Amino acid sequence: MLALTLWLLAAPPAPAQYWADAPTAVAPGLAQARKLTDDLRFEEAVVEYQRYLGDPSRPARERAQALFELAVLHQVLEDQVNALKRAVEALEINPSFQLPPGTPAKQVGLLEAAQKQLRSRVKVDLVPREEREPPSRVRAKMSDPGHRTRTMLLRHALSSAGPYWASPMTCRGDQCVGDLPQGASSAYTAWYYVEANDTEGNTLARAAGPDSPMQVVVQIDKPWFSNPLIWVGASAVLVGAAGAAFLITQPAR
Repeated sequence: MLALTLWLLAAPPAPAQYWADAPTAVAPGLAQARKLTDDLRFEEAVVEYQRYLGDPSRPARERAQALFELAVLHQVLEDQVNALKRAVEALEINPSFQLPPGTPAKQVGLLEAAQKQLRSRVKVDLVPREEREPPSRVRAKMSDPGHRTRTMLLRHALSSAGPYWASPMTCRGDQCVGDLPQGASSAYTAWYYVEANDTEGNTLARAAGPDSPMQVVVQIDKPWFSNPLIWVGASAVLVGAAGAAFLITQPAR
């Protein structure tokens, strides 16, 4: 408690500065969270901020503002991990987020640390396969400014619930390619996602994921209706049947 008191004396809580010039019409939950912060009831304020942020329909800029205010509260409570995490989330929603003049140096440093982490973050995106490639082909694009990625893995399963197996992907530059393994039948449904791992096997980034995997139907052999001979034969049968029906319906002379 002594450390917190000294922190407050050195740098009064900045969130009040943020909302001082903000519009007065804010959600009741956010107003309550700010009031609790002003009253130095930080733990209760954290809970109220989380309750407010639990509604995904909140306006984006207001949500980003609330996230950084929550990040500052975590910083006050000396929870640096969650402070940085919330600050990064605020920048993801509003990349142009800025602090007002006179903001204490600790919070300026928090925003700069979040900006640095966001710039160096590994990103993985799925991209469409090329026109002539089989449906089992999976393509991904990777962005890794810090060159921390060691392996790119294609994780796949025959059920959305798993289990998921891993196949290494081949990368050239920022483009990576992998193939889903063939199933026992000529057609099967596969669920998959792509992840980037570091040298110790830690996951740095994912495209999709085990909770929201991508789904594809893999057809190994061409289906019967793609064979042109089938359609030619069927057309001949239909023409013959139509001619016979025409002759039968003609009156006798």
